[in-house]
Amino acid sequence: MTLNLRSCLLLLCSGPLLTSSLPAAAGAGQSGWDVNRPDFSASPVSAEVDVSEGTWMSLDVAPDGRHLVFDLLGDIYELPLGGGTAKPLTSGHAWDMQPRYSPDGSRIAFTSDRAGGDNIWTLERSSGELRQITFETFRLLNNPVWSPDGQYLAARKHFTTSRSLGTGEIWLYHAAGSDDNSGQLVVPRPGPTFQKEQGEPAFSPDGESLYFSLNTTPGDTFIYHQDSNTELFQIRRVDLASGAVSTVAGGPGGAVRATPSPDGKQLAYVKRVRANSRLFVMDLASGTERMLFDALDLDMQETWAVHGLYPNMAWTPDSRDLVFWAQGRIWRLAVGSGAVTEIPFRVQDRRDVYPAVRFPVEVAPARFPTRMVRFAQPSPDGSAIVFESLGQLYVKRGDSAPRRLTTDNDDGFDYAPVWSPDGRDILFLRWNDQSLTRVHSVSSRGGKSRPLDHPRGQYTELAIAADGTTLALRKLPASSLLSPDWAVKPGLYLLQRRGGEMTFISARGSDPHFGPDGRIYAQERADRASGRGSSTASTTLISMTRSGHDVREVASAELATSIRLAPDGRHIAFEDGQQIYLAAATPTGKSLQLDAAKPAFPTVRLSEVGGAYLNWNADGSAVSWSTGPELKTVTVARAMKPGFEPGAAGIDLSMTVDAATPNTRLALTNARIVTMNAAREVIEGGTLLLEGNRIRALGGSDLVIPEGFLTVDMAGKTLLPGFVDIHAHGPYGSNDIIPQQNWDLLAHLALGVTTMHNPASTAHLVFAAAEYARAGRILGPRIFSTAETIYGARSTNLHPVETFEDALAHVRRL
Repeated sequence: MTLNLRSCLLLLCSGPLLTSSLPAAAGAGQSGWDVNRPDFSASPVSAEVDVSEGTWMSLDVAPDGRHLVFDLLGDIYELPLGGGTAKPLTSGHAWDMQPRYSPDGSRIAFTSDRAGGDNIWTLERSSGELRQITFETFRLLNNPVWSPDGQYLAARKHFTTSRSLGTGEIWLYHAAGSDDNSGQLVVPRPGPTFQKEQGEPAFSPDGESLYFSLNTTPGDTFIYHQDSNTELFQIRRVDLASGAVSTVAGGPGGAVRATPSPDGKQLAYVKRVRANSRLFVMDLASGTERMLFDALDLDMQETWAVHGLYPNMAWTPDSRDLVFWAQGRIWRLAVGSGAVTEIPFRVQDRRDVYPAVRFPVEVAPARFPTRMVRFAQPSPDGSAIVFESLGQLYVKRGDSAPRRLTTDNDDGFDYAPVWSPDGRDILFLRWNDQSLTRVHSVSSRGGKSRPLDHPRGQYTELAIAADGTTLALRKLPASSLLSPDWAVKPGLYLLQRRGGEMTFISARGSDPHFGPDGRIYAQERADRASGRGSSTASTTLISMTRSGHDVREVASAELATSIRLAPDGRHIAFEDGQQIYLAAATPTGKSLQLDAAKPAFPTVRLSEVGGAYLNWNADGSAVSWSTGPELKTVTVARAMKPGFEPGAAGIDLSMTVDAATPNTRLALTNARIVTMNAAREVIEGGTLLLEGNRIRALGGSDLVIPEGFLTVDMAGKTLLPGFVDIHAHGPYGSNDIIPQQNWDLLAHLALGVTTMHNPASTAHLVFAAAEYARAGRILGPRIFSTAETIYGARSTNLHPVETFEDALAHVRRL
């Protein structure tokens, strides 16, 4: 059985101007990739568009009151104000939106990605000439609005913290500007870690002030599903002479999309009333507000609204009527009487549609290769490798197939193995949902393991001292996934192999390991400002005494996910951007910045397409890491030679194993069967035959039941295929620990989800859990994922894509 997974991307191109009858864009100056002429190997098909309704349409009314302009499916159209057939003004693959007439009506400003990212452009109405106004490549712009004199354009510039959907600032640009101009900041972000929405600029008719929308809820951190009955947003006004900011509208239900009337006397905006979006008008002299229209589409106050919280609307030039989009249509509302009339429109056009990317994925093979090999670590003499797959430890020696290390782990999942310095023993952690974590020791030749005596708890990140007598590990806090118990005083601990004495080191840090000076080293990523995953955080390598005192910062890399000092203290290996790096190091009394544009000491990239589970050998002469099922090792001497190129050969640790298949033969009879076939047939009183993990047959009550099938009467029940949840987030483990029973997976099953796809997860947990489930080690749906997101915000998941080669490298890594 195979499943065709499809990308969620459809590339659309509208019709008449596809061959670029538009004049060349002034100032575009781009070469290489052309948004309107993509160099795809596939050919598009043409789709006809003939609509009289549209979705989320921003619009504007011409200064002479004779026309309106709107966006639809990424193109700009113009229409007589009384309605009729719309005329396309822009076309092509580029996504054009949010059109605004200039005060003299000669130009239209709009947002477009035709140069590769969202920037502000203008269109000359008489000639069709395009001009690029802003030239941002990362801090992209939207929501342009003209100053009353037509000389400037204000727009929202996007800023991210550690989350991709961040906040905005209002910037001002000259309408005749070029790439030589940067624009001027007018409304800054409330703070560097602010993650909430700010945008929707609008000039006052006298040009003396600028309106904007701001999320004013407490704190900097964005929170999903906020209560829209409260004040989530305010409309504020900044005085352009003094910079003073005042609040104009807000209160319960908030206020967004400020739209001042041409005479400057009224302000239209969107507000919630009992969770419904409604159109209000405020008299600016008295502050009195009136609700004029109660059937708007829902605004976006509860979520991120990078492009605005409601589509642009506009007044007629006489300040008597409002024109806006709602319910898929364009409406004209007389503010005085409240009378509403529809402005009918028709768009007849076409779009070129490229086929979605498709590839087959075998959903339930009888056997499968393990790919998420975890904790791989060479022995001290390099003759063997220990690793974990499917919750069990294996040892591979030379060219021999991997062999199970322990014979006694039926009551838990093993993880985090380390070799004793003499190579005779392997220490590891074993997880059990009831007894939690226990440290075990087993001969490196295999056999029954011996548990060490120590306090109960949830532990991870095991390390061993050079003399082999002392272990370091981290105790985890309470977890809703693992256990709420035995989590008092989490942090770093030392454990004596003999006697089991455990002593607390520090609440700071993770991934503890022993240094050459007898100190404990750990990495730490502490936010230095408020906000989830604040962009001010940095990953540091710290050291401390074995009692947790005299903490020193040794090295740092802003977005690193792992930093480890070599046992001899002469080098540091670190993981940054999913790649493995090696840097020379020596004590200086100051922190070494590992990710500097020009590093202090020689630094080289070791990995070619990503890596994880970073590990040093005993004397610090070699570094190893895993890329999928392969263990790669590079000596320091080789890596530090001039001309070193990433691309170490790896040792494949994958194994082909049996998928768990139930040995059952069931006949489900007298059921209402929803077939989901092409005809959408529903069979009343039908029979369905199950054999193993396959549906063998289904039909009516006359379906013959073969010998050997157990009959189950399903009278009064409805059977239907399992649901596929294509966007299913959920925990698969915590800090390398995969529980034996995962309530989230079980809840999915209970709700009928038999296959789930997670578009943003953690590779070493989601892929491991997927293999555990496929092998029958845990109960859950089939699990598919893209693992870590290819992120554009400054976080440990930042993965810039500047070239095709960058994109290809990420695909290979995942």
